[in-house]
Amino acid sequence: MEAIQSEMSLTTESKSEQAFWKFHEANPQVYELLTMYATAWRMRNPDVPVGIDLLYARIRWDFSVNTQKPPIDFKLSNNHKPYYARLIMVKEPQLKGIFVTKKQKFQSTIGGE
Repeated sequence: MEAIQSEMSLTTESKSEQAFWKFHEANPQVYELLTMYATAWRMRNPDVPVGIDLLYARIRWDFSVNTQKPPIDFKLSNNHKPYYARLIMVKEPQLKGIFVTKKQKFQSTIGGE
């Protein structure tokens, strides 16, 4: 029974990561905004980590307030947050360690933990 649950979880994790990569490729502005906000945070608070939740909320605010009409199909999935946090810390050396991340249950293609 545990082996079946483990296989199911792995499949779910793989699907979750695949969904992240598909969204990321279709919406590069999300990565750009997250990186911009994380960089601004790091400049003002060099030794203080920031939660990816805060930056996600900022993007949601920006899209709801600063656009005439947000695209109907544009939604930020909470499932993508850990992938974005790890991707930013890997690709942007100046932002390494800015997010506190939990240990991964299953190894993704991003990051080492």
